[in-house]
Amino acid sequence: MATAPTPQPYGIQREVEDLAALIAHAGGSAFVDGMSSGCPLALHAAAEGLVIAKLALFEPPIQGNETPTGESDFTRELAVLVTAGRRREAVERHAVVGYLAGCRNTAAMRPSTEELTKTVIRRYWLLFRPGTAGFLYRGLLDDSLRDRERASGDFIDPRWPAHLHIDLLPSARGTGLGAALMERWLQQLQEAGSPGCHLLTLVENTRALKFFEKSGFRNHGNPTLVGGMRGKLVASPRRPSCLPGS
Repeated sequence: MATAPTPQPYGIQREVEDLAALIAHAGGSAFVDGMSSGCPLALHAAAEGLVIAKLALFEPPIQGNETPTGESDFTRELAVLVTAGRRREAVERHAVVGYLAGCRNTAAMRPSTEELTKTVIRRYWLLFRPGTAGFLYRGLLDDSLRDRERASGDFIDPRWPAHLHIDLLPSARGTGLGAALMERWLQQLQEAGSPGCHLLTLVENTRALKFFEKSGFRNHGNPTLVGGMRGKLVASPRRPSCLPGS
């Protein structure tokens, strides 16, 4: 008579081990796409040294244990380490708290952002998921009813061919890590001879706009409507030659 194995309590380490086995089966390196609760799992896996060439995270359900002032023991300790110039130690002691992903030539990226979006929608049945269906159907409705300029596809301009996306956990914001990531990326572009870099953000995201403007980015053109969202998108380019101190 066969018996079922005794269920074991959930452990993220076993999840990481399973992911490591899949990556090994795939050839030793992989692109990892995390969604919702899969985001912290992917971050744990990357922090433990799994060979993850690229990491994409969607809707991470992460909340910091912050006080009403936005401070926490984590935030204060992180700020002390960054202020002291001990950024590597800050990352090693607190594992992954954010990322900056960039591309040197948006026009040459294959598949394009639009193609990747369509693939993700089909692969994960996002038109039928409660958390994404409303947004996507609003986007289809906007496309068919609104007779005005909308954001569509990638921003392509030879003056600013590179682009970036940056995101930090709330507890890591305001510590200087975001500025350090941005500075390093722009230095790499400058060393590679890139004429400029751009990013896209919502005009309602005033905190992000202030951060990007402080980093040297400036608004470009008029904001365009984002299908499915109740906000407008603005492009912000800058040239690596404008790096502070250069």
